[in-house]
Amino acid sequence: MKSLNTIQTLMKIARVIATIVLVFSIIGMVGCAVGGVALYLTKDMDIGAIELEEGVTVGDITLDEYTPTIEAVYFSVIAAFIACVIEVILSDRARRYFKFAIKEGTPFTYDGAKRLKNLGILYIVLAVVASIVEAVVYFVFTATFGDVINLSEVTYGSAIGTGVMMLIFAVVFKHGAEMYYVKDKAIPAPPSQTVNAVPQSYNAGNFYSPYNNIRR
Repeated sequence: MKSLNTIQTLMKIARVIATIVLVFSIIGMVGCAVGGVALYLTKDMDIGAIELEEGVTVGDITLDEYTPTIEAVYFSVIAAFIACVIEVILSDRARRYFKFAIKEGTPFTYDGAKRLKNLGILYIVLAVVASIVEAVVYFVFTATFGDVINLSEVTYGSAIGTGVMMLIFAVVFKHGAEMYYVKDKAIPAPPSQTVNAVPQSYNAGNFYSPYNNIRR
């Protein structure tokens, strides 16, 4: 089936992309850790002014130029470190899922759909947790050191959106697994059909559609 071959090709490309993201996220995580140590060792150094393109409002004053305090830089490094840690976890789990789907030969399996659903939930949960942790750290910094501008501009909206899309695809893939019911019967599995009673792997040569009697 050409469509299945296309899906497998896309899965392989996605696995490569996830691996690349994982490597760069690890590099970023290590870089943030090293940068934090370097900041501590050079905390008395003059950082200098940063020109702001759109300006930032601090209290009642809009700044076009900002000389960051060492605390602001610390916070930005911490925010970037948290983002890199989250990305390492998510990209590694995504890479494992794509590897599993490639090995199975299709994403249309009960186990594959369950893994993708869990991955989508993980994306959403970690994005929300990271946002909360960053907000708490920001509150502590501003309460302790005054107004602090976040220079990292890290957001997690895209991770939540990706998680929602994974949940949708998980439902689609589960439905595809349900279509693979009993050989030579062009009907979907009934709701009472247990997962263990349905073949876990997909055989393209034995797939039947409930919408026609043509063997795929």
